[in-house]
Amino acid sequence: MSQRENAAWVEEPMRNRLAPLPTMAIVMILIHELVAADDSRLDRDDEHIAALAADFQLRLQATPNEHPVKTPLRVLKRKENFLIVAGMHRFFAGLQVGLRDLPCILLPSDLDESALFIERIKDNRMHRPYTPIEDARNLLRVKELRGCSQAEAGRLIGIANPAEVTKLLRVLRGFPEDLFTLIGEGDGKVPFTTAYTLARLGDDSSIRELADKVVKGLLTRDATEDEVQRLLGTRKQPNDCRGKPVTVKLPGLTATFTVAETRKARALIEKVDAAAVKLEKHNLPFTSLPDMFRQSPPEP
Repeated sequence: MSQRENAAWVEEPMRNRLAPLPTMAIVMILIHELVAADDSRLDRDDEHIAALAADFQLRLQATPNEHPVKTPLRVLKRKENFLIVAGMHRFFAGLQVGLRDLPCILLPSDLDESALFIERIKDNRMHRPYTPIEDARNLLRVKELRGCSQAEAGRLIGIANPAEVTKLLRVLRGFPEDLFTLIGEGDGKVPFTTAYTLARLGDDSSIRELADKVVKGLLTRDATEDEVQRLLGTRKQPNDCRGKPVTVKLPGLTATFTVAETRKARALIEKVDAAAVKLEKHNLPFTSLPDMFRQSPPEP
């Protein structure tokens, strides 16, 4: 057997995480039997990997009889190999140092794809924050895997504020994809809040023109907001309906808002979506929308 139990190994306390997976026994697994596959990141943090490798090398020199990796990887058995769920950077750093094996926690094999994806996101987030675009992509992936609302998907991956979820998805859907690499802080970048403001325009050419000015330092955040407001305010709406109230009536629920009040409209849609997901998930009866909002899942 290529994995051996290390009875002398003491697991360090795990840092706080949301809904952690069960902690299993720690085993040593040969490094060439570990498989790296992380689709929650757009790129690999080579700088962080190099720093880890240097730290491992120093530990080997200081205490050659101890393993330099103190935080176990979390893996799943996949045929003859082990799929890394959490600990990708430690794995690549171990390869650079030339480690023979790595400490691992072997997770239950019956975990579904969504649980594995969420666990990977939580582990990665502890070591390096996701970019806004990575967060948005991960939100959609969890929403698809779980069949849940976008607000629930955000909660599952550690983004508790529904408004932040909405902004992330607006940027993902409304900002030109080839300009995603410009989103960030510092010179030559488009701050995320500015990217969100620009995405509201819904016009590719206008977004590109203003983003170019932001990158060149010709527009501040406040100036960008003012320019976007000006552009949105001067666009003519069909039948001049921006200020006219629209009433949405559903069985047991009525909401009135103007075409310009998109936040109120989105809030209504998300409320109905979340309630519908809850009914479907727990097989609850539907009588009316107010009852649907008040329905609670049955006690286990």
